[in-house]
Amino acid sequence: MLRRVRLYKQTLAILLLTVLLLIAFYLSEEKNAFGSKYDGSEVRSVVKTKVVARYKQGQDQTSDHKKFKDYFPRNVRKFNRTNNKFQFLPDVIDDEETILVRDKLIIMTYMRSGSTLTGDIIQQSQDVFYMYEPLWNIERVLTNKSGNGTLTFLNGTSLPFVYNAEFYMARKIQILESVLNCSLMELDVGTLTQYHMFNSLSTRAFGLCANHQKDMEILGRCVRVLQNDCRKSKVVVIKVIRSSMLEMYRLMTREPRLKVLHLLRDPRGTMKSQYLVGAFNWTHLPKTSLGHCQRVSRDLEMSQFVSEEFPGRIFILRYEDLVERPIRVTKQLYSFVNLTLTLEIQNYIWNITYGGNPDGCNICTVRENATETAYSWRKKMSFASIWMIQSQCWSVMNILKYRTFDSNAERMDGTLSAKY
Repeated sequence: MLRRVRLYKQTLAILLLTVLLLIAFYLSEEKNAFGSKYDGSEVRSVVKTKVVARYKQGQDQTSDHKKFKDYFPRNVRKFNRTNNKFQFLPDVIDDEETILVRDKLIIMTYMRSGSTLTGDIIQQSQDVFYMYEPLWNIERVLTNKSGNGTLTFLNGTSLPFVYNAEFYMARKIQILESVLNCSLMELDVGTLTQYHMFNSLSTRAFGLCANHQKDMEILGRCVRVLQNDCRKSKVVVIKVIRSSMLEMYRLMTREPRLKVLHLLRDPRGTMKSQYLVGAFNWTHLPKTSLGHCQRVSRDLEMSQFVSEEFPGRIFILRYEDLVERPIRVTKQLYSFVNLTLTLEIQNYIWNITYGGNPDGCNICTVRENATETAYSWRKKMSFASIWMIQSQCWSVMNILKYRTFDSNAERMDGTLSAKY
């Protein structure tokens, strides 16, 4: 028994000695690598490590012409062993490939009306710089019930948010104009760091950088790289669901190369899709559908005026036309903004509309059959709900040539198209 206890104590002593030796060796290695004054508190490589890991996981979905290395680590920071601080590399210099004259397009539409698919199709061109929902943050500040929203900018200044329609519209136009002209350094920090940056091939790598940076100078470096990418593009494209055709008109008077794609969808499909993503309570369907269609009606009236004022600069598109004839309509869209539609892009469009994955995602662009998805409301909504939407949206549906169903039998009749 005594022999076993003695052996046990000897084993513990050996293990303890081994641990102490390892700790001493580790501290010695750190001291050799970072200097005798290093205390382990200054260097934090976690940001870079996590960002690179996240990028590697999603790199198959990232376009080849938007490389993550443009953001890390070349232009961002390096460790200075003299003062144990991160210091910046030389300023990012604008590339000689900067294009001075570029076309500009805004996809103006409404929530759950096909803009994600439409924007994805257009952004496949390597000549496009695409920004997804840059007005999201400004609306978030507007709806902040505390009423003390402040917009902060990269230069350290801030702007108190004024809660009135005039200020709100002015800020939205300013944001859109900054993006259209690739003046991204002028955007507020909230707009630059919002999660929608991950939804575009042009801004996804930047989103990884911005999502982990709290230092304004480092964030500014990332923005400058993104701004240079924008300036190399031939076409700048923005997708918005938080704007109006009146705002588009004001922008078009100031931006002669700006064109607008006014994307619309059957309100029955829009309402069903909005409900599925939790945008409203189904008991509020009458009020919600009426409000939506009143907004669409105002924009359509303004679209007519703008098309007469600026011929050739407005493209009105029904989402259903795109999903039924994706290649033909995409050719028209690409021609509208002077883009070349390659065979590779055509194959991609076909795959995401008719050769994709089974349809089990309400917010995905890849569909097994895009047409069936667009018209799924015919089978999944009750006729009472369909009739309610039709009664609230009759005028808009008439203008856009959508068929109204007078009975459940008509609704279920597959030979009757939902549009003319």
